[in-house]
Amino acid sequence: MEQSLLAREGGLALLDQWLAELSTAPETDQDPTTPIVREQATALREALTAGRHDPGPKADSPATALAGLPLHPDDAERLSGYLTTAPELTERLASMWEARQAQEPVDEIPVIATAYRTTRTELRQQCPDGYTGQFAADIDRILLFLLRFLDLRLNETQKFGGDARKYLRRLKKDEDKPLEKELGRDLRDFLRGQGLRVELEVSNVGAGRVDIAWRPHDELITLELKRDWANPTWDAYTKAFLPQAIAYQVNGPPVNFLVVLDLTDKPDGLAAVPACVHVRTVPGPAGDPRPRTVIMLRIQGNKRDPHEL
Repeated sequence: MEQSLLAREGGLALLDQWLAELSTAPETDQDPTTPIVREQATALREALTAGRHDPGPKADSPATALAGLPLHPDDAERLSGYLTTAPELTERLASMWEARQAQEPVDEIPVIATAYRTTRTELRQQCPDGYTGQFAADIDRILLFLLRFLDLRLNETQKFGGDARKYLRRLKKDEDKPLEKELGRDLRDFLRGQGLRVELEVSNVGAGRVDIAWRPHDELITLELKRDWANPTWDAYTKAFLPQAIAYQVNGPPVNFLVVLDLTDKPDGLAAVPACVHVRTVPGPAGDPRPRTVIMLRIQGNKRDPHEL
């Protein structure tokens, strides 16, 4: 529903649906504002179709009813100006939006659902032109699976996954560190189990070879994998890893993923899911005027058992 509202036609579709509901509401529905709202909604639909807006007073900021909608700023301004003269319509729109948000299927685990919605909000704010349409829907799909992967690997005991997950083990002094490809194989198998036909080590992408690639429709979505055993901060990841990560999207939409295997010591235990996902937008490479947005996820290896804390 949110993706359909990225364009004005999507907003009109929502309004048409609401008008259909209002037209079938009986006059005896115990709500005295229904006839008023029907009249106002019809006037709003006619104004949008004609490309004009009400000349009345404008709100200082977008109406509450529009706050959660990824509308173009011009459309939001026009609608806000009209809604200041129609409080009943504003209230109905806000209630409808809240109801749709509550019904949106995301995840049974609240922390995953919250991280998912927070990340999508960041994407809309940081990359309004690149995070759109079918591509945005594909990003949303793989994002949710990556958050589930992050949560599962966070909660597993060290020996639960056997050899396939040895890369998450507590490391001994001077022991060789797990390789990125171990994380890659595990992540590939997990994503394929969710129905995504992802591939490992795909060549000829941005003049290089990307760790994981997925092409659900017309656009390629890339995931760059890295290891870190020095400084598990988003600023450090941005400086050390993002120049390579953004290079793989040289000709595609300016959004992709960085997945870092965190092998640092963890004397205070593990961080929760919200602390392991971050959205960062950086300037494009080689003078490219388009900025690039990267969704970074931190998979925590070198895990201590809670009894060791």
